[in-house]
Amino acid sequence: MIKHVTLAEVIALHDYLLLHYAGVAGMAEIGYGQQCGL
Repeated sequence: MIKHVTLAEVIALHDYLLLHYAGVAGMAEIGYGQQCGL
């Protein structure tokens, strides 16, 4: 049986993933900058 997700759930999941990956990318970028002395 297929579970139907609502548009609100899709948007919430998308926002969560976007924030999560933006945070990871931001931390990686900061770490890389510190290694290079920027």
